[in-house]
Amino acid sequence: MERSAIDMSREMARLWPLLGRHIAFHRRLVDLTRNVKAALLLSQSIYWTRHGRDVAERGGWFHKTADQWERETGLSAKEQAHARECLRRLALLDEQRAGLPARLHFRLDLERLAAQLSEVLGKCPDAWDWRDHAELLRRLGPSHAYHRVLAGVTGGVLPALLLSRGLTLSRARLLRASNLWFTRVGVQWSDELGLSRREQE
Repeated sequence: MERSAIDMSREMARLWPLLGRHIAFHRRLVDLTRNVKAALLLSQSIYWTRHGRDVAERGGWFHKTADQWERETGLSAKEQAHARECLRRLALLDEQRAGLPARLHFRLDLERLAAQLSEVLGKCPDAWDWRDHAELLRRLGPSHAYHRVLAGVTGGVLPALLLSRGLTLSRARLLRASNLWFTRVGVQWSDELGLSRREQE
């Protein structure tokens, strides 16, 4: 039996609050890092650099435990270590232990990130202010909602990213066409999320 558009809308309305807050996943950061999980960690690091309490007063440093990163991103400790190593290799993320007891703190190299983003965009690096929200969004390009809770449902970050995008597309489709069906081929998933064919499978 086919469900009515009203039933599907009700189901989507019940589902959406269960997804909780999402992370803005910036696809362009996959082009920069060549790693989806590193791009996810970088997306969240940009968020905390801009919105973390007292980050500006601390010279850009913010503190995160492995458990906090996992709660926010769904990345396991091993996945975090690999993503952080990728970002350190690109000289985008600084790390230091500070305080008593010593805790791991992180800081983005914003100038280097700006230069590398300019390179990805094929532009000469130019000075710009990270506090200019509109300019930051322009440089980061389109973002997609990543619902961390889905990593627990699907068993991993990559399927959760794919499912997050699928749910967003289904919701938009339901609003426009009264059904949940949408079409995507592998190239489109790759263009939108940066997932390789293997990662999609």
